[in-house]
Amino acid sequence: MNVDRRWFDERMAAQGISLSEVARRMEIDKSALSRALSGKRGMKVAEIAKISTILKASEMEVFAHLKGKATAAATKHGAAERPVGGTHDHPGFGFMKGQIKIAEGFDITKPFDDEPWDEGYLGSEDGK
Repeated sequence: MNVDRRWFDERMAAQGISLSEVARRMEIDKSALSRALSGKRGMKVAEIAKISTILKASEMEVFAHLKGKATAAATKHGAAERPVGGTHDHPGFGFMKGQIKIAEGFDITKPFDDEPWDEGYLGSEDGK
């Protein structure tokens, strides 16, 4: 993970608290917090919620700095930069793009209740 450790250190300094104190308030071991802030350990959702409260930041802002994707404008307003238009973290995202074809004139918003389900898939006996 590409954690923005400097941001976390600055937030702790602004609150006047140490890493040990943050870990104590989060009810986790100091070494676990240190590993999370150095990118060697993932942070659980509940931990993100706790540290955001302690550091007086939004959960999205904390998450963005954990992922190293925050921008100056986003942090100024207390929100994280959100991926837009194809910039996603999962490598499998979009692998089916272009694989589904919808026949011209087919209304995908209407219910499919006209299919005779007792006659097999799309009306055939063998399901083909």
